[in-house]
Amino acid sequence: MKSSTRVRSHSCARLSQQTKALAFIFLFLFCCELPKAHSAIVSTSGSVVQIAPPTSVNLGALESDTSAELFAERSSVLLANSLNADVSHPGAVNSQVTLSPSPIAAGQRVDSYLIHADPVGPGSTTSFTYEGSVTFDTPILGLMWSDGTLDASDPILGSPATVYGPDTMYRGYEGPGLTSPRDSLVLSQDRLTLNFALRTTEYYDELRIVTASIPEPATISLLALLPLTLSRRHCISRSQHRLQQPHPSQ
Repeated sequence: MKSSTRVRSHSCARLSQQTKALAFIFLFLFCCELPKAHSAIVSTSGSVVQIAPPTSVNLGALESDTSAELFAERSSVLLANSLNADVSHPGAVNSQVTLSPSPIAAGQRVDSYLIHADPVGPGSTTSFTYEGSVTFDTPILGLMWSDGTLDASDPILGSPATVYGPDTMYRGYEGPGLTSPRDSLVLSQDRLTLNFALRTTEYYDELRIVTASIPEPATISLLALLPLTLSRRHCISRSQHRLQQPHPSQ
């Protein structure tokens, strides 16, 4: 009996040591990847210029004839309610019929980013084109590209350091112009890259990008500790089961 108990004890000790080693390796690899959690934007191209959240994106507050400013608005926002998006599926969008409106489901943690393009000076009659791409390290869940979805998501996903402009009929997607090409975009099949072309004159264009949020470090640490807990419970359960069994001599 003592020999059997000793064997089970050694077996549980080896299992515990192996589980601890795996948990340590998991945490080590995770710590090596920590910087990635703070750089969700992998790359940009074209007219895109990354900036810190500005004090205002109202008409005339952030102007450029060549740059489309991109900034992070909020991170790890837990959605209490679903949010409507104008584009939710991969593919090209260049007209109203190619939009893919769908809600971003509640209960998810998301990050939000805004692309803002506003030509210099009021009353311009020249058409400016802003083309570029943005690649993220987590999937794009949806795009807000209309006045209604942008306005509705400002209080939830907008930067607390930024003043957003009042509702205008020119803030979001306008479709094809009378004498100029239309706004357009392409969401890649892996949902990581967005290519866009925004065209405007005296008003600004904006596009909100909503991505899946990277899990908090504390959450992943708890997941790493789970095998330790399960291993300990397994050994305790086996010991209790053995103790409850009658001794062969009884």
